[in-house]
Amino acid sequence: MVTARLVALIGAAIALAGLAAGCKSGSPNRAPVYPVKGSVSAKGQGLAHVRVTFIAQDRQDGPALETDVLTGLDGQFTATTYEIGDGLPPGRYAVLLVWSEVVTDDPAPNSDRLRGRYNNRQKPAYTIEVKPEPNTLPPFDLK
Repeated sequence: MVTARLVALIGAAIALAGLAAGCKSGSPNRAPVYPVKGSVSAKGQGLAHVRVTFIAQDRQDGPALETDVLTGLDGQFTATTYEIGDGLPPGRYAVLLVWSEVVTDDPAPNSDRLRGRYNNRQKPAYTIEVKPEPNTLPPFDLK
C-alpha cells in the first residue's frame, strides 16, 4: 500500500514538473538559433560600439526579422535572438553598420561616423548566410 502511494506521488510530481516546464517556455515554436560571431574593423583595428543590425531576407514572420548588437571594445560581436549571444535562425541576412558618435540604446543613428555608407536598407553593403551550425563571419573590414 505504501509502495502504491509512493508510485502515485512520484507520478504526480513528474506530471506537475512536465506541466511547469511546458508553461515556463512561454514562447511556442521558437525557431532554432545557431551561434553567429564576427568583428568590425578599420585598418586592422577593431571598432568599439558599432551597431550591427541583421535583417532577415527570407523570413516573412517570426523571430529575428531584425535584431542588432553593439561591438565590444575589441570590435567583436555575438548575434542575439532570444537571449544574449544565442545566435540567429538559419537564413540570409542583410547586415547594416552604424558607428554613432554617442552610444545609446536607440538604434536610430545619431551622427554616424561612417556617414551612412553601411546603413542602406535598399542596397546593404553586406549580406550573410547563417547555417545550422556555429557561424564565424569574415570580418567586416571598413574602408
